[in-house]
Amino acid sequence: MKLFDIVGGKVTIHTEALGLPFFKDLWDNNKDKDLVTRYISYIVLKNKYDSPYVKSTPADQLESKVKKAVFYDEDYQLPTEVLIAEEQYNTVVQDSLALRLLMSSRKKLDSIREYYDNSLDDILDDKKVKDITAAIGNLDKTISSLDKLESSVRANELSKISKVRGDEKINPYELVN
Repeated sequence: MKLFDIVGGKVTIHTEALGLPFFKDLWDNNKDKDLVTRYISYIVLKNKYDSPYVKSTPADQLESKVKKAVFYDEDYQLPTEVLIAEEQYNTVVQDSLALRLLMSSRKKLDSIREYYDNSLDDILDDKKVKDITAAIGNLDKTISSLDKLESSVRANELSKISKVRGDEKINPYELVN
């Protein structure tokens, strides 16, 4: 299920996204659909891992930059229901181990950038930077190992089931008695 596309800095909202309760509430409780579209676009551009703003903007400047792009005012005050929808979006849609690792890695890389910026006249600790970048380089292997472990645990749980009619495999989403 694809909720959004970001093309040319613009968010295309798919109908599945409006099925999420927090976006549906925004949509249903507001007559100005253009404004609701901008609210949702703001949430996506500020939080989605592949947003051009998330990829290119330091975390401390992200909010004001996206507000300026979407609302033409970097000090725009969002209504409480939009802040709640943003929090729920981050909790429901964005809260996976892989995405948290990705965001943390980006923050760490940004801290390296800041380290280089702030220490132009100092002796650099290249070993520390190499250690951090090497650790980030190994994250994909770690995520892959976790996925394999999760599949193994799921398979082990399913193998403990003694009887299944017709020797069929149980779908992972089926309830087991």
